[in-house]
Amino acid sequence: MKRTTIKEKSIKDVAIKTARIPLDIISGNFFKNVNTKKIIPLTVYIIILLSILIGNTNSGQKSAAKIESLTKEIKLLKFKHISIKTKLTEITKQTSISKQLKSRGIFISKTPPQKITIKK
Repeated sequence: MKRTTIKEKSIKDVAIKTARIPLDIISGNFFKNVNTKKIIPLTVYIIILLSILIGNTNSGQKSAAKIESLTKEIKLLKFKHISIKTKLTEITKQTSISKQLKSRGIFISKTPPQKITIKK
């Protein structure tokens, strides 16, 4: 036969009690067995930590959604910028300007411009 010491028995008792704690919490017996005045500060502390965690997670998700929408808006604005820039370069070409001015009777000069010099 194996002899068990008092220390080994107390360790086994603690292990058994520790294993029962989750079941006692779930069933509600934990609050009947333990003095509730000792548990209240811990419970309040855990609730505060959980509410901070939930709030932080919610804030992070809102920030991520905002970043995503701003990224999409930046892509759209870049596309608009490029398309407007190409339209501007086409409109300001000499050939397109001459076509627009033909209806008003203004044509491109066939003689090159001359340098005017003033003598003092």
